Amino acid sequence: MMQQAFPDLYHAVEDVVFEGEKAAARLVYSGIHKGKLFDYEPTGFRVRYVGASFFTFREGRIAQIWVLGDLYGLYNELEGNR
Repeated sequence: MMQQAFPDLYHAVEDVVFEGEKAAARLVYSGIHKGKLFDYEPTGFRVRYVGASFFTFREGRIAQIWVLGDLYGLYNELEGNR
C-alpha cells in the first residue's frame, strides 16, 4: 500500500539502540505522493514522517520485528498538501 502511494519511498535510519538481544531504530520515511493512500488522492508533493522499529534477536538472527509509523503525522502531511 505504501509502495504504491510512494513509489520512491525512502527509509532513513536516524538512530539505533542495542541492549542484549533487542534493538530499536528511529526511522524517517519520505517520498512523493503519487498514488492513492487511504482516502487521499495523489498530491504530487513530497511528504516526510517518522517511525520506529523494534527487533528481537535469537542466535544472531532477527526473530521478531515490530514497526510503527506515525500515521497521524502522515495524515497531517497529506492534509497540509491538499
